Amino acid sequence: MGSQLSHIRQRKELDKGKVRFVRCLHDCFQMFSQASGLVANAGTSSIHFGGVKMTIQEHILQELKFVKGELPFRYLGVPSSTKRVSIVQCKPLIDKILGRITSWTTRFLSYADRAQLVNNVLFAIQIFWAQVFALPKNIIQEIESIWKRFLLSENVDLLKIALIAWEKLCKPK
Repeated sequence: MGSQLSHIRQRKELDKGKVRFVRCLHDCFQMFSQASGLVANAGTSSIHFGGVKMTIQEHILQELKFVKGELPFRYLGVPSSTKRVSIVQCKPLIDKILGRITSWTTRFLSYADRAQLVNNVLFAIQIFWAQVFALPKNIIQEIESIWKRFLLSENVDLLKIALIAWEKLCKPK
């Protein structure tokens, strides 16, 4: 009798809110899919829970056939976070900038060419991340240091004397 009563309580808990709401939301997405032709990819989609009991999570996952995702996750290459972004989370940004620099054959680029690459390509990578959240000050300083080394010495490991002041190079157009 006790186990039957707990099963009834559990069923009421599932039906009174969260699972029914998720089912309704999923039905809306299905109608949208039929109307637009766009379909959610179950292989790359995941569900993220916050403050939901494990039993309810399991029922929702069974209902929708998606996998459970873990926080923090990456969306469009940028880590999602409810808190201020940490230096460790910004490592992919630094790696992406360094990857771009090392992929260019710098010995064939003039100073003006490197300046254009810094202003147009590398700055755009940083802006993409900065649109999502405020970057820590020391990350911005490290990025600028990488840009300076690339611009002045064609190599991110060496540093030569500047031909033009960094402040003049970074002036608005």
